[in-house]
Amino acid sequence: MGGEWSKHIGDTGEATVGRLLELIGWKPLLKNYDVPCALPDKHGNDKTGRHRRDHGLDGSLMYRCPLFDGTQQHVIVSVKYADSRYPTEGKLGTKFGEHYRALSQMCVCYQKSAQFGELTASDSDAERFPVFGALFWLTHNREDDAASICPSLVSTRPDAEPHIPVYLIDNSQAAFLYDAIALVQRNFGKQFAFNYQSTGKNLDSRNRRHHGDILPIHLINGPQIVFRVEDAGRLLVICSKNEFSESDFKRLCDLAQYLTLAWAHKVIIAFRTYDAMRDGHTVAKVMQMYSRNDGLKNVAVHSIEDDFRTKGPA
Repeated sequence: MGGEWSKHIGDTGEATVGRLLELIGWKPLLKNYDVPCALPDKHGNDKTGRHRRDHGLDGSLMYRCPLFDGTQQHVIVSVKYADSRYPTEGKLGTKFGEHYRALSQMCVCYQKSAQFGELTASDSDAERFPVFGALFWLTHNREDDAASICPSLVSTRPDAEPHIPVYLIDNSQAAFLYDAIALVQRNFGKQFAFNYQSTGKNLDSRNRRHHGDILPIHLINGPQIVFRVEDAGRLLVICSKNEFSESDFKRLCDLAQYLTLAWAHKVIIAFRTYDAMRDGHTVAKVMQMYSRNDGLKNVAVHSIEDDFRTKGPA
C-alpha cells in the first residue's frame, strides 16, 4: 500500500503542476525523460559511493525569451509533492537544499546533453542559451497556501552547482498564479496575454513582443502579474499577491500609468483581498490624486479572493 500511495501522490503532483503549467503557457513540455550525467563522480551518492549514470527530469521547456534580446531560454522543471505539510523550520532548509542541489545538477548535465545541442542549433538568431531550474515544491495541505516558505529560506546556502538560477514555486505562489488567472478568466474571458514590459534589454524592434501566451520564468515567483485582455475592450489587469493597502495601490497606479501608454481603455487592479465597503473611500481618495492622468481615468479595484462580500463599487 505504501508504494502505491507514494506513486498516487507523485501522480497527483505531476497532474496538479501540469494544469498550472498549461495556464501559464509552458507548453509543449518534454516530460519524464533521462539525460546522461556528465559528472558521475561529483553527482554520485555521497553515502554509498555510487557513480550517477543519469538524471531523471520531470520536464523541460524551451522558448524565445521576450525580456532579453537574442535569448533562447531553457527551463528544467522539478516537481516535489507531499501529502503532509512542509517540514518544520529546523528541517525546512535542509530539505530545500536537497531539492535545490538535485535540480541544479540536472541543469548542468542538461547543458551538456545532445538534446540541448540540437535545440540551440535550431535558432540561428539566438546568442544566449541560459538554463534555469523551476522547483515546484508543493503540498496537498491547504494550510500551506496562506504564507510563503521563502522568507524562512533566506539564509539557506545549498551545496549546489554555482551559476544555476533556481526559481522556487511554493503553495503560496502556486495559489496566487492560479487564482489570478482564474480571476481574469472569470471576469473578462478566457483569452488573455501576459504583459512583457521593457527591461532595457529587449529593445530590438524587429523581435520585440509586448505580450504573449508564455509567462517567462523571470516573472513566475514575483508578487504581481500583469495581463492584457483584448476581447474585453483593451484591459490592463494587474494582480497583486498582497492585501489591499493605500501605499500598494499608489504603487500599482504608478505602474499602470507607466504600462498603459494610452493603450488600455480600462485598468483593473486586483489585490489578494479587497473590501469595497472598508477600502472604497481610500481608492476614491487616491484616484483624485491621479485625476489629471488620462491613462488612469477608468480604474476599478477587485479582490482575487472572491465571495459575496467583496462585490461592490470600486
